Amino acid sequence: MIDNKYDIILDAASQVFACEGFHKAKISKIAEIAGIGAGTIYLYFKNKEAILEEIFLRSWSRIESKLLEMKKIKNMTPLQKIAEITGEIIELIYSNVSVAKILLYEYSFWNSNKKEKLSKTVENSQKLIEELITDGIKANIFRKDMNPKDATMFIIGGVWFWIASKSDDLLSYSKEELTDTLFNYIIYGLK
Repeated sequence: MIDNKYDIILDAASQVFACEGFHKAKISKIAEIAGIGAGTIYLYFKNKEAILEEIFLRSWSRIESKLLEMKKIKNMTPLQKIAEITGEIIELIYSNVSVAKILLYEYSFWNSNKKEKLSKTVENSQKLIEELITDGIKANIFRKDMNPKDATMFIIGGVWFWIASKSDDLLSYSKEELTDTLFNYIIYGLK
């Protein structure tokens, strides 16, 4: 079981990283928002990079889990599966807008190969999306002239860019509006 302080630190760090950016963020500010001493943070995390890595790992693990779940379902089309994963991404954003902003702003961190566990999770998620697109191409649902790997990268990049364009007023939209809009952008690019 994860200690409550662990989660409190992650929540506080998400707020600080989203407002100030990772590089300008201070452990002392995270501690202040978490309501704990700065030294306590070091009992849970080696440094602020380790905090950021855990934030990303939790988010990407959630996406990866949804993709693995979708892979097992045989009676859904690739189109329906993309709708499901789109809904999961929107749910992730709504559950913590700060994390969504951090994922966007610190793209180079989660897309680097420096962090083994995070890199494996991101790479597996990308591979699962590629497989989903390949299945859609084979089923004549998606365009045959596209490269699944390139399409995956455009989808991932496009999703985070689209989120960034809405970041100031993201929560003024309903989950359904955002899911439908994002799904349509992805699908009309694939068809």
